[in-house]
Formats: sequence, C-alpha cells, structure tokens
Amino acid sequence: WQCCQRQQEKPNHSLTLAAGNPELRGAGVTIAQGGVLPNIQAVLLPKKRKFDDKIASKQKKQEEILNRQKEKEEAIKKYKEKKAVKMKALSAKTRRGQPVMAGRIEMLLEQIQEQCKDD
Repeated sequence: WQCCQRQQEKPNHSLTLAAGNPELRGAGVTIAQGGVLPNIQAVLLPKKRKFDDKIASKQKKQEEILNRQKEKEEAIKKYKEKKAVKMKALSAKTRRGQPVMAGRIEMLLEQIQEQCKDD
C-alpha cells in the first residue's frame, strides 16, 4: 500500500533535492507548492539587446572603414594628379632634346612660396 503511493516532499529545500537527486526526479515524487518549470518558446521572449547592439556596432565600424577607404582613394588620386603635372613640367624638352628650364624654375618657386607660408 505505501509503495504505490506517491511521496510528498516539503517545499523548503526540496527543489534542490529533486534537481540533484535522480531517484526523486523520475520516481513520481510531487513537490508541494512546487509549481511547474517554465517552458516558454524563445520566439515569445523579448530579444536580447546585446546582440542588436553588437550588430549595430559592427555596421558602424564597417561604414567607418568604407569612409576611410574613400578618403584614402581620393588622397591617392589627388597625389597622382599632382605628380603627373610635376612630371609633365620636368619632362618637357625642346626640339633639340634639351630640358625646358622655365617649368623647373616655376616648380622651385612654388616650393619656396609653400615653405614661406608654413613658417
């Protein structure tokens, strides 16, 4: 008669006993005022903000990287244009193959003026 009846535990520390004792878990033991374990689907729970914040920060970093790349490309483009103008002035030659000194002197004058502005 007693072997067929269910055991009833006190609610004080019985949750820890039932969770830790495999004999009590599967033996049909009921815990008085124990309630039920929550089994809520993850879809119904509110989303975690940490994940959204992480994604937002990654997108922000990606945008910053793209902006830096664009700025770098523009700077390189300006440098190449400036270099092409300089090379054109330096490589100018007369009919006899002599270098044209006027372009070189103008470049030197521009460099001196830039240095005077900085000082």
